[in-house]
Parts: sequence; C-alpha cells; structure tokens
Amino acid sequence: MASHSTWNPLQQFIDEIHLFITGQLPVKPSNLIKQNKDHLHENGEFSFSNKRKVWLSHMSSSRQEAAGFCVDVNCKHNETLFIDDTNDANSSKATTSTSTTTDDDDKNDGKTDCGKHDSHSHYTVTKLLSSNSFALHVARVKIVGDWCNVFLDRRKCYAEIFRKVLDNEKTKEKGQGCKSILITRDDDGKSIDGAQSVTDYRLQLLESVIKNLINQSDYWVLVQQSDEQKTTKPIRVHLTTKSSAIVASDTRKIVSGIVVDPKNGNKLAAVTTDDYVKKRSTDMQLMAQHKYGLRVRNEAVFVALIKQLGLAAVTVDFMEVRHSSPVGLNVSGCSTSKGASFILYNSARIETILRKFHERVACGYYNALPELSDIDISQLSEEEEWQMLIVYVAGYENLIDKSLADIENGRIAPHLVCNFLCGLVGLFSIYYRRCRILVENRSQLMPQLFARIYLIKCIQKTLNNALALLNIDPVTQM
Repeated sequence: MASHSTWNPLQQFIDEIHLFITGQLPVKPSNLIKQNKDHLHENGEFSFSNKRKVWLSHMSSSRQEAAGFCVDVNCKHNETLFIDDTNDANSSKATTSTSTTTDDDDKNDGKTDCGKHDSHSHYTVTKLLSSNSFALHVARVKIVGDWCNVFLDRRKCYAEIFRKVLDNEKTKEKGQGCKSILITRDDDGKSIDGAQSVTDYRLQLLESVIKNLINQSDYWVLVQQSDEQKTTKPIRVHLTTKSSAIVASDTRKIVSGIVVDPKNGNKLAAVTTDDYVKKRSTDMQLMAQHKYGLRVRNEAVFVALIKQLGLAAVTVDFMEVRHSSPVGLNVSGCSTSKGASFILYNSARIETILRKFHERVACGYYNALPELSDIDISQLSEEEEWQMLIVYVAGYENLIDKSLADIENGRIAPHLVCNFLCGLVGLFSIYYRRCRILVENRSQLMPQLFARIYLIKCIQKTLNNALALLNIDPVTQM
C-alpha cells in the first residue's frame, strides 16, 4: 500500500481495521471500509461490510491463503465476520473497558481456531472493542443488516486531535521512505498580444498546486531540474495542455484542460489572465458589497482586498473541476459551487471570532484560554462540531494523500482541495448560524466558550493550510 502522511489518523485507522480483519495491510488504500461524512450519530464514523465473501472477493488467492482468521477461506460455513455479543451477560465486563483481553487472546494474537464452534468462528464486537491499538479510539460497534458501523469515542478523539493539530512545535518531516519527483510543464504557452492566456495560467496554477501538495506530503520530495543529477533518479512528471503531446518513456504526462468561452461556442478562450482577473474582481466586489455587506473604510485596503478576492475566484474557477477537463470562463459571476466568496467570507468570520476573543481577554472581559488539559471536552456536544473535527480537521492529511495517491502513474486529484474547502466552510456556516460562540462572561458559560475556541483554532489552522495549497491568503475581515 502507498505510504501516507506521518499523522493521518483516518487512513491509519482504516488500515488498522483492515489488518485486524484480514491479518494483512491493504496493498493499496482500501475501499472496503467507508468513512462516513454525515449523519455520524446514526451511522457511525466508519462502516464496512460484515459479509465474509465481500472481503474475500477483494483478495487474491495468495492473499486469501495468508489472511487472518476473520476472512479465512476455510471458514466458508460462516457468512458474517462479526457477531454482536455486547448484550450477553458474560461480555458486560469486557465492553466497559477497551483494554480487557485474556492471556489466551494475547497468545493467539487476536485469532481463533475456526473449526471448533460457531461462537469461535466469528470475531465478536467485544473483541473489536477490546483492541487498544487503533489510531482512533472506538466506543461501540453496531451491526445493521450486512454492515458494521463503528462509532468513535468522541471525548478521547477530541483531546488527541486538538493536541496534534495545535502542537506548535510539530514540524513537517519527510518520511524515510520518501521518493523524489521532478515536475516540469510546457513553456511554450500561447500568448494573446504578448499577454498570458487563461489556458496557460491554468496550467501554471496546476503546477503550483501540485508542488504545494508535494511539499506538504511526507512521501514525496520535490526535486528542481537543476538538481536532478544530484539525486537518485526521480519520478518525472510533465504537465501540458495538449492531450496529444509526446513525452519521454520515463515521464508521466498530466494534461491540464483548456479554458473555453461559453459565449463563443465553447471554443478556446481568447482572454488574457489580467482581463479575466479584473472581471472576476468586479464580480467579487459586487457580491461582497451586496450579499455580505462589505463597506469601504480604507480605499487602499479595499482595493487590495478586491484584487485578492478576484485572484481567489479565478483559482477556484479553474481548480474546482478535474484538472484534465475543460473549464468554461465564468461569465455570469456565479459559481458551480459556493465559490471563493463563500470560502473567504467564512475565513473572515473565523479570524474575527478569534481576534475578538483575544481582544476581550486583553481588556479583562474574558479570562485567558486555559491549557488544553483543563478544557471540558464534554461541552462540545453539537453534531457539527464533531463533524468538522473528524471529517475535516482530522481529514486534512488524508486530503493531501488522496490528491497525490496515484501521481506515480500520472494521475492526480487537486480538485479535492476545493471540495474540501467548500465542505468545511459550508458546515461551519451552518454551525455559526446555530451556535453563538462569543457569549457573555458568565461562569457557567465559560467552559463551553473555551472548548469552542480550541475547536475554532483547529478549524482556522486547517482552513488556512488548505487555502495555502491553492496560494490563497486567508481574509482577516470582510
């Protein structure tokens, strides 16, 4: 299986469940275990098939022979993997502790003889709960039909994820098994009266985003062309706007789709980058003023903000669809998604919340933010809070891995970054409208305020990191 980032709890957890069931790590990212994105209180955070034949169908004969007990090919008389024993009187003690195992369990390393008795021909829910080796803490498992739904221990996960994300001493280190990669692109892009075309700009933008993703991955090391001879032969990737382009046999080709003009029969857009940025800046100014109530207080700051919004809009326009697909100029001022204005408006909301909190601490209205160990995590009881944390904050490293998962074969998915941003800010917007964060200074409200500030800080860091992948700066106010 392709290596993933040093701290990628979601993929690590999926791999560990796969190992628990089969006795083997997947050779590639497993699609047998699904991460749920919504309705987590009903469906759990992860789900997987409880049918033995489903797992066997995804394994080669050699891997079946080497598989762990749970999908042992010799246990064909059992159709299911797990039985739910959590209601049994004899298992009540085991389910109250996630670290209770017997000496025999340790000796068998989680496996049992499948030939003795039906009750020993399955893994039990208790056995899954008793494993303490997973990256994320499991609270309970619910079997519904042919599916096992895994519910995480939210309190333990909150504390662990907060600690990991907000550890300012943490530095991004490249893994020992990392590979070097060289990215090049066409340098003969067509100009329009000497100015850069939007199609060439999209290619340039794609190159920059890929390099940003690589720099954030601990599996790949970016090599400059001038240093190519100084390192082990790198994977070579060439970016082009021409699907017919011919590259060397040792080079992977990645095509950047052209930009077309819907007003001209979807032919190649004859628009310069500067003109399109100006057009989108005007769109964003109108939207910011009429929809979000932006007012001019400082002319210079206002002009800089509008240009920033325009560049961000162009970036989202060009990157929110698959890189190989043609993309049309945004002639209506709207977006197929919520777009850059919605993303940056919520970025400004987050920055404003934290700024106002620190101002109120400085003037003595609020006490200083306590240490994480003193925070009452149980105050985070809203479903959106948990969803933002486990799907997006904990999912940031997984975003990087998925975007680059098959780059070695010339396949990438940078559009996932825009999907991630739109999903996160969409959920935050719902949460912001429902829950007041900066409450009055009352003793009974402070524990919840402090817990939410920690969550907002994690969301801020995740959002800003994802924006940086697209070379978009956060907006401090709007």
